[in-house]
Amino acid sequence: MTNNIGKPIWYHCKTYEDDFPAAMLQPDEEQNWKFYNMETVVFCEMGNQMPLWRDNVELFNDGLWGYHMEWSLRMKGIYRWESSLWGSISGNNKWIRQYEWIY
Repeated sequence: MTNNIGKPIWYHCKTYEDDFPAAMLQPDEEQNWKFYNMETVVFCEMGNQMPLWRDNVELFNDGLWGYHMEWSLRMKGIYRWESSLWGSISGNNKWIRQYEWIY
């Protein structure tokens, strides 16, 4: 996930098995994970003092979006990059707002 908000944002992510430490994602900074169990589901909560807030953000779930996920944190919400082999050929790849911020 990439912070495209322009201000630092706090996040805390976990799976059903692991709880990752909370951290700050600076503007234009990325956080990447690799999972070898393709059944892994990653949930996050994130926010800052604007106030932007969101919990139960599902960032990785092979059953929903495939193996490689790209996320962009933006002022209007959390966006997921939708791409496919056919999208690459037809030019239909695009960012889709998956979650809205809760104010």
